[in-house]
Amino acid sequence: MPTSPNPDPAGKVAASVSAASAALSSSASKAASAASTAADAPTSELLHTVASEVRSLVQSELTSARREITGKALRARPAMAKLGAAGALGAMAAGTSAAALIRALDRVLPRPASALATTVLLGGAAAALAAAGREDLRRIGSLVPEQTVQSVKADIAAVTEATSTSQDSRQRARPPRP
Repeated sequence: MPTSPNPDPAGKVAASVSAASAALSSSASKAASAASTAADAPTSELLHTVASEVRSLVQSELTSARREITGKALRARPAMAKLGAAGALGAMAAGTSAAALIRALDRVLPRPASALATTVLLGGAAAALAAAGREDLRRIGSLVPEQTVQSVKADIAAVTEATSTSQDSRQRARPPRP
């Protein structure tokens, strides 16, 4: 049995996103532990470490967001095609490009009735396609990379917690000023 030449891109994207999320969580926890153990290091070294960790974290988050948006856009393509077809049929219903259908109905119906029947037929088809496309887009949801947003929130919380813990331990270690 031959294999499909085009594997499911949404499945690959989902796998990549979950792998990236795991890597980001690991990166955030490393950054948090580095921040808590770095109380003894010089300030310049701390700044260099923080800048490096932040750069790595931002790059990872951007890659994750790009993958998630690409996956959603791939799933939205059929819905966009339906909406495009609905627009084309709607233009036909509003214009005079349906003259051939009107003339065919003229043989059976009076002229005003054949024009009305043509408009109703094409308008109904446009409305059905628009409704199907809109429903497909609702199923897909927002194009906002929600997994990446949640991951960034978790990273910020981890760094904030590590920073507050580090500051608390430094304040306790310092003797009071006279």
